[in-house]
Amino acid sequence: MLPTDPDVGWPESGEIDIMEATGQADMFAFGTLHYGQPWPANEWTSGRILKQPDAWSDDFHVYAVEWEANEIRWYVDNILYTRKSP
Repeated sequence: MLPTDPDVGWPESGEIDIMEATGQADMFAFGTLHYGQPWPANEWTSGRILKQPDAWSDDFHVYAVEWEANEIRWYVDNILYTRKSP
Protein backbone atom coordinates (compact mmCIF):
# COMPACT_ATOMS: atom_id res chain seq x y z
CA MET A 1 0.00 0.00 0.00
CA LEU A 2 1.37 3.37 -1.03
CA PRO A 3 0.14 6.88 -0.18
CA THR A 4 -1.45 9.03 -2.84
CA ASP A 5 0.34 12.33 -2.11
CA PRO A 6 2.63 12.94 -5.11
CA ASP A 7 4.56 15.67 -3.26
CA VAL A 8 6.19 13.22 -0.84
CA GLY A 9 8.54 10.69 -2.40
CA TRP A 10 9.22 7.07 -1.55
CA PRO A 11 10.01 5.89 1.06
CA GLU A 12 9.53 9.09 3.06
CA SER A 13 5.82 8.75 2.35
CA GLY A 14 5.81 5.17 3.68
CA GLU A 15 4.81 1.82 2.25
CA ILE A 16 2.96 -1.08 3.85
CA ASP A 17 3.38 -4.44 2.13
CA ILE A 18 0.42 -6.69 2.91
CA MET A 19 2.40 -9.56 1.44
CA GLU A 20 5.95 -9.42 0.18
CA ALA A 21 7.78 -12.37 -1.33
CA THR A 22 11.23 -12.92 -2.71
CA GLY A 23 12.16 -15.49 -5.31
CA GLN A 24 15.20 -16.54 -3.32
CA ALA A 25 13.12 -17.53 -0.26
CA ASP A 26 9.72 -18.70 -1.49
CA MET A 27 9.12 -20.55 1.77
CA PHE A 28 8.63 -17.17 3.55
CA ALA A 29 5.85 -14.61 3.33
CA PHE A 30 6.75 -11.17 4.69
CA GLY A 31 4.79 -8.23 6.08
CA THR A 32 6.97 -5.15 5.61
CA LEU A 33 7.05 -1.44 6.42
CA HIS A 34 9.26 0.83 4.26
CA TYR A 35 10.09 4.32 5.55
CA GLY A 36 12.82 6.89 6.19
CA GLN A 37 15.16 8.80 3.96
CA PRO A 38 15.39 8.44 0.17
CA TRP A 39 17.18 5.41 -1.24
CA PRO A 40 19.84 4.22 -0.46
CA ALA A 41 19.42 5.50 3.12
CA ASN A 42 15.87 4.13 3.38
CA GLU A 43 14.82 1.82 6.20
CA TRP A 44 12.49 -1.13 6.54
CA THR A 45 11.23 -3.54 9.15
CA SER A 46 9.37 -6.78 8.59
CA GLY A 47 8.08 -9.99 10.06
CA ARG A 48 7.79 -13.31 8.32
CA ILE A 49 6.08 -16.66 8.42
CA LEU A 50 7.64 -19.90 7.21
CA LYS A 51 5.83 -22.55 5.16
CA GLN A 52 7.45 -25.94 4.62
CA PRO A 53 7.97 -28.27 2.89
CA ASP A 54 6.21 -26.51 -0.01
CA ALA A 55 6.21 -22.86 -1.05
CA TRP A 56 3.50 -20.26 -0.47
CA SER A 57 3.03 -20.07 -4.24
CA ASP A 58 1.92 -23.72 -4.39
CA ASP A 59 -1.60 -22.85 -3.23
CA PHE A 60 -4.08 -19.99 -2.78
CA HIS A 61 -3.84 -18.03 0.50
CA VAL A 62 -5.64 -15.09 2.08
CA TYR A 63 -3.40 -12.22 3.22
CA ALA A 64 -4.64 -9.44 5.48
CA VAL A 65 -3.53 -6.38 7.43
CA GLU A 66 -5.30 -4.77 10.35
CA TRP A 67 -4.13 -1.19 10.76
CA GLU A 68 -4.89 0.81 13.89
CA ALA A 69 -3.45 4.04 15.27
CA ASN A 70 -0.71 2.32 17.32
CA GLU A 71 -0.34 -1.11 15.74
CA ILE A 72 -0.35 -2.94 12.42
CA ARG A 73 -0.98 -6.70 12.37
CA TRP A 74 -0.30 -9.11 9.48
CA TYR A 75 -2.17 -12.35 8.85
CA VAL A 76 -2.08 -15.20 6.39
CA ASP A 77 -4.99 -17.65 6.33
CA ASN A 78 -6.27 -16.06 9.58
CA ILE A 79 -2.95 -16.73 11.36
CA LEU A 80 -1.42 -13.66 13.03
CA TYR A 81 2.29 -13.81 12.26
CA THR A 82 3.67 -10.37 13.06
CA ARG A 83 2.75 -7.02 14.53
CA LYS A 84 4.50 -3.64 14.55
CA SER A 85 3.98 -0.60 16.75
CA PRO A 86 5.70 2.80 17.07
